[in-house]
Amino acid sequence: MTLESGQTVLRTLHHDFRKDVGFLGKCMDLESAYKQLPVRPSQAHLCTCAIKDPDSNEVKFFELHALPFGASAAVHGFNRAARAIEHLLNTLLGIPCTHYFDDFTIIAPESLMPVFEEITKEFLSHLGWAVKGGDKDKDPADVFTALGVSFDLKDMTAPSPTLRVVNTQGRIDNIVASIEETFKKGFMTSLDAARLAGKLVFARSQIFGRVGSLALRALHRRASALVPREGIDSETLWALHWWKATLPDAEPRVVCLAGYRQPLIIFTDGCCDPNESSESGVDAGYGGIMFDPEDNAYEYFRMDMSEELKQFLTIQGQKAQIVGQAEVLPCLLARKLWADRMKHRAVPYFIDNDAARYGFIRGMSNDPHMSVMLTSFWEEERMSPSYPWFARVPSGGNPADDPSRGEPPCVLCQNSNKPIKPVEVFLDPTVEVEVLAMWYDRVEFTL
Repeated sequence: MTLESGQTVLRTLHHDFRKDVGFLGKCMDLESAYKQLPVRPSQAHLCTCAIKDPDSNEVKFFELHALPFGASAAVHGFNRAARAIEHLLNTLLGIPCTHYFDDFTIIAPESLMPVFEEITKEFLSHLGWAVKGGDKDKDPADVFTALGVSFDLKDMTAPSPTLRVVNTQGRIDNIVASIEETFKKGFMTSLDAARLAGKLVFARSQIFGRVGSLALRALHRRASALVPREGIDSETLWALHWWKATLPDAEPRVVCLAGYRQPLIIFTDGCCDPNESSESGVDAGYGGIMFDPEDNAYEYFRMDMSEELKQFLTIQGQKAQIVGQAEVLPCLLARKLWADRMKHRAVPYFIDNDAARYGFIRGMSNDPHMSVMLTSFWEEERMSPSYPWFARVPSGGNPADDPSRGEPPCVLCQNSNKPIKPVEVFLDPTVEVEVLAMWYDRVEFTL
């Protein structure tokens, strides 16, 4: 085995690993988890509930003997016990497991999995915890399910090992059925919207990035009664159609387990200055820089914003400042331009505008124009995922400031090596037409 330091280590390989051995996974679910945590008798008076007796119309009080399901503190109380179990399994028995509430997930080499499974069950039994059996007790497999999420371990032993995570078909079908039922009824209550949004928040976690933030906000607005209650408003209708079309076709989230590459560095900037002679009342431009430390590629783009796009973003000159939109646009263009280099790599974006940075982190903005561009950015991420990170850079230290104003960036010097000159990449002028097209596809739902 060759270590990262370059040192070669020779040892005898155990016979269990001398054949092609894959990884298996299994999820163990605790039986009636909350009911397995009793209330201390001396604190029983602190765990009571009041219920009206329908026969006598009197309020009667009851003491609960176990952790009450639905109480806000019950989640934290149970997770403390579950975390203790996980810690004991990890540290005392060396079993690689983790937990999510009452589900304990184990992933291990095929040759060790039977032993780990047996030890875990015996250990939980000794502690007094019951585990679900029957149909709930699935055999270890290279594709297993936990909490409505499917984990695919088949490529964990490949030359470039990966783990694939995706929503189960059952979860997707359940959500789509709820949406279709809403279409049939022709209306959606606040409670219906809140329930669907809750399901989608978890399901969206298995889709790469912040895609869907705009569509999810529409459901939250409906749940908060911020839109008319009658029928289904256009914003909610668009969100329902978007989720129905997107969720079933979402690609699995691919997690790289080895062979991490160096980060791809992106700097972007946008500018906006008043100009009374312009029909829009402003001059605006944007630019971006990419540096790839793997091959020292140093590229940039620069462009003055067209009058058509400025008129559109300023709403025919009604807005005096569009710097936020000018800061978001180059990030979207950089994502499209250098997509091949970004795939499955860490990509820090350095931005000197906090409104744009927070918009990327949230996946949406209160400004509808920015929201459309942010949504498009995360849709690009969903199709060809990377690992983006959005950081603040002071304006004076942003090398993309020059390209945003039509000037080439500075020459890059690395220690005593030969200086690296930037190479300009010329954007197709129709990229701004694509931005306008994005808006007209969604305008009636995002205003």
